[in-house]
Amino acid sequence: MNPISLPASLSYLPAFYGSETLYSLVCRFHFLSGHLYSTDTSLLLFADRVAGFRTDFPGNLQRFSKATGELLGDAPKLSRERTVWGFYRPFVSETMQVHIEAQMQGVLKRDLGHSLGIMPSRVSFPHLLKACKKCMRRDIQNYGVAIWRVEHQWPSSWICERHGSVLQYVPLRVKRVRAQKWVLPEDVQKDEWSAFRLAQSAKHKLRMLFKLSSAICKSSHGHFSSGALRVCYLIGVQRRGWMAPDGSIRFSTLRKAFYEYYRELAKLPGFDIVLGAQLEHGGMLGVLMRQYPGTRHPLKHLLLIAFLFESPELFFASYAEAFWQLQQNDCDVRLVGKEIGGAWKDALRYLVESEKLSVSAAAKNLRIPLSQAVRQAHKDKLSFAARPRVLNTEGTRAIQELAPKGMSYSEMSLRLGIKASSIRRYMASNTDVRELWKLAGKLER
Repeated sequence: MNPISLPASLSYLPAFYGSETLYSLVCRFHFLSGHLYSTDTSLLLFADRVAGFRTDFPGNLQRFSKATGELLGDAPKLSRERTVWGFYRPFVSETMQVHIEAQMQGVLKRDLGHSLGIMPSRVSFPHLLKACKKCMRRDIQNYGVAIWRVEHQWPSSWICERHGSVLQYVPLRVKRVRAQKWVLPEDVQKDEWSAFRLAQSAKHKLRMLFKLSSAICKSSHGHFSSGALRVCYLIGVQRRGWMAPDGSIRFSTLRKAFYEYYRELAKLPGFDIVLGAQLEHGGMLGVLMRQYPGTRHPLKHLLLIAFLFESPELFFASYAEAFWQLQQNDCDVRLVGKEIGGAWKDALRYLVESEKLSVSAAAKNLRIPLSQAVRQAHKDKLSFAARPRVLNTEGTRAIQELAPKGMSYSEMSLRLGIKASSIRRYMASNTDVRELWKLAGKLER
């Protein structure tokens, strides 16, 4: 039994359900308490008439924590786990983290949005209340009431991880009418909800974005260094083949690929920032890839991370590598960038000398121009010979040796420096070799 005694006015204080937001819990308390006026609840819990109505960054959390005897957590825990602050926190410096949490614990200042990179970011769309229809039905079955969930309120979240359905949201016009009122999902009328129709490809990208957001929010990283993040992005760009030998970025190619990948999401609130990639300066890409001072909205970082890295695990590993490289080079991002840009030279030597790949196959592997690879091979005096452009006796013998191993056409092409189409034609005209290749493939599976 809890030894803390609460006053009679707080006898109906509920516990959190799952990942419920602080705003949602206070909504439930208001209805249980029977208060006639919404402001009475805010005054009782927050000692302020409006502090509790903020669905994104409520203020006076220290007062709330004290009023509830810390039964629901202390002020830092509430701000990090029960509001969207946990979404922003990893991308804010330690100094700024202390500043923001101090504001949320006391009386909020007007510059909070600027401090978090919200207002200057063009992702300044007021925080919408979002919910999943299936989650609402499940909540009513389990709890008797539908709740607002923290992860659904993240700016990057537009799909429900549990059900795979697109989140519905309360438009700004409705939210303004409901200002300074305690509103649960079930209180919103059916015709007041809005939703987007999205293709399966868009849903897949949103699922990946949610998975990344969740992994970062739950990670042990106190905060990401802006310099290490930039180096991490350079590592991702280099792996995707968009970095020149001198460490410079093939920015035009990067911009086009980024825009093509995300353009179907541009209609979502806040996601219109991806349209800036069409411009010569690259919009958000130009800001993140260059050393401009200031705090950037987490959504910008998440979009770029999800684009460059196939999984949260690969991003975390790349960030650790970036952080280490930065420390080894006296935190000089430009010097690290040049080292990353020149890493292909060592990789070329390894592929040609150790893996016995042709220079053209190695160039294809590294996504660099063949002429560039040949020049470097001559410069490093690598032992290689020009491979024939047509399939000769040596080539057919090499295919016959690799066929029983069950390698794919693309793998044989990289290994031998022979076009996959040439290998396919040879197989089509040599049934014995083709049957051996098919048998090996089946045995491997």
